[in-house]
Amino acid sequence: MPKISIILAVYNVEPYLKRSLDSLMNQTMKDLEFICIDDCSTDNSLAVLKEYEAKDSRFKIIASDKNYGAAIARNKGLEVACGEYLGFIDPDDDIDLNYYEELYKRAKEADYDIVKCSIKTIKQDGTITKSNLNNIIRKNGIYFFFQEWTTAIYKSSIIFENNIKFPSKIRKSQDTAFLSRIVLKSKTISLIDDIFYYYYKREGSLDASKLPINSLYSALQSKELVCDEINKSDLYESDKNSYILLYKIWLKSILNSYLFRNKSFKARLLCADSVINSYNKCKDIKALNEIFEYKWMLKYIHNKNKIILALLLILYRNKKQLLHFTPLEQIFSVKNLKMNNKKFKTITLFCVKISFRIKEKKSG
Repeated sequence: MPKISIILAVYNVEPYLKRSLDSLMNQTMKDLEFICIDDCSTDNSLAVLKEYEAKDSRFKIIASDKNYGAAIARNKGLEVACGEYLGFIDPDDDIDLNYYEELYKRAKEADYDIVKCSIKTIKQDGTITKSNLNNIIRKNGIYFFFQEWTTAIYKSSIIFENNIKFPSKIRKSQDTAFLSRIVLKSKTISLIDDIFYYYYKREGSLDASKLPINSLYSALQSKELVCDEINKSDLYESDKNSYILLYKIWLKSILNSYLFRNKSFKARLLCADSVINSYNKCKDIKALNEIFEYKWMLKYIHNKNKIILALLLILYRNKKQLLHFTPLEQIFSVKNLKMNNKKFKTITLFCVKISFRIKEKKSG
């Protein structure tokens, strides 16, 4: 039995694939297996995978007969994985060559359920940024829900014994729901700061600044599914404060992660519906009301008035506005301004601002 099984879902990533596979093949830890599922790529990705399979017997290739999506592809990998721990890597990313050796060594020190490293993001212009999420997780373990899920290894017994799989009906962002199920079943997590997963941020990825409506819908489905998983767990009974805090942060992430990345009314409506659905499933709505930042939303959330909430969300252009302004100020307001010793009156009506100069009365 290999110490770690690593699963890759591959689809049309030929230009980046060899970089990723090289980082796996050259790992300092040798007792690994690499399960690569080609999801019916239309480029030469499958040919590249077979090339590596011929060079290294640790590569196991599964070729799908049609494009099922990443969730089903990864589930196929789970069906054949037999490692003590499971790891995942996106086929356009790569890792330090001692990545799995160091994570496994830490896992065995105290039989940890999860061991997570750090991540560096490489943008298209070559800019590299390092995440500080490990430090945030140390302050409160609930922030592990927001980690980059590929930056960890997971004890396979937790996944298999609890029948944890990727939700196949969600085409994108299924990893969020998958991770939440593992975290809620895990007891121990260890963090390593100086081992890195290298994430290459490409145009068109789910976290891009502009999000297509179908990707937004899928992401929101996943967010709601996580709320369901939180409610099905014993977190509320075991740690009510963490439950409420996690719930609040998760709802905030629905708005801040997606609301400003597609500015159509349909996107606003989807976000409003998702927040309303998830909020009203909370086991202690009164406690959630007390710490939820966007107080002005509560009336519409509790009344389940998604159309009005969506219309109001159109008024907000950025996250700061969402928190600090009220809808009334954006719908109608009258303000007096003074510029260059001249007085102006500004009227705002449904986000349209009209300014006109105020003539001063002549004395005498």
